[in-house]
Amino acid sequence: CHSCPLDQYSSHSGACECLSCGAGSEVNSGQDGCQLCDPGEFSADNGSCQLCQGNEFSTHSGATQCDSCDCGTQPNFAFTFCRECTRSFFSSGNGVCQLCPRNQYSSHDGACECNTCGPGSEANNARNGCQLCDPVQFSTNSGTCQQCPLHTFSSHSGSCTCHSCGSGS
Repeated sequence: CHSCPLDQYSSHSGACECLSCGAGSEVNSGQDGCQLCDPGEFSADNGSCQLCQGNEFSTHSGATQCDSCDCGTQPNFAFTFCRECTRSFFSSGNGVCQLCPRNQYSSHDGACECNTCGPGSEANNARNGCQLCDPVQFSTNSGTCQQCPLHTFSSHSGSCTCHSCGSGS
């Protein structure tokens, strides 16, 4: 008889046959039985527990596969559940909450995409809402406030256009 390979066990000393663990489990440290995979891990059929990866998670012991997080969420650090992306962040389903791009915002937890502000406004610095363009600025539908061109003006916040200065001004 011989020692069992690391991914197999024998149920009693002196046994000449090594056994494998089934899906959802792996050989324990004493190589005398099987133990279930921990939450956040899985074992398909090779008797070796592996961490869930990317946007996947498992909530219970003995998982044979990991489940995927939906858009607007990402796995927690231990890959045991999905948590919502917080305001200013989004996830399109790839398992990573990302800060909204410049000039876009997310005003609620669990966003799958970011929004663009309407004319006369742009995303605030926190990227969790819109703010009106300052006087002397304007914004069309790009979500970016811009300085009025030379010889034009805007006299109020939230302008969509700039007006030409009169002659002699």
